Amino acid sequence: MKIDTKRIKAYVELHIKKIATVRQVSKKLRIPYDILRKGFLYEEGIPLGDFIVQTKIDVIKEHLLLHGDPCHRICKEFGLRDDTGAKVFRRTTGMTMREFRKKYHRKRPKVLRSVLPMKPRPKPGPKPKKKGKAIRRR
Repeated sequence: MKIDTKRIKAYVELHIKKIATVRQVSKKLRIPYDILRKGFLYEEGIPLGDFIVQTKIDVIKEHLLLHGDPCHRICKEFGLRDDTGAKVFRRTTGMTMREFRKKYHRKRPKVLRSVLPMKPRPKPGPKPKKKGKAIRRR
């Protein structure tokens, strides 16, 4: 019952947006469903379905930090419904997607100012008077 778990993991990580179930993986890799499921559990110690969900959550975390897309769009992109994706994310991380983004999102670094001396800014003073009088037409 020896299976190549490295190949399975690589396939799952590479096609994480398309994969939803263990059956899809078994069809694509041409490994019988029961052998794949039991073999992966025996070799890795976690069920393949849990590995798929955990991989999706890890990729969603990266996506949340790097992009400003709304959470429902991210869930849809990775093949999860809005409510299901939010529940799974909260169950695994302990916080909602919005809370995760607020907590770990790093703001863009401020642009460093040039070390070259800058021209001094003129101090604000009285406004200059207009030259000449404006002609009004009737």
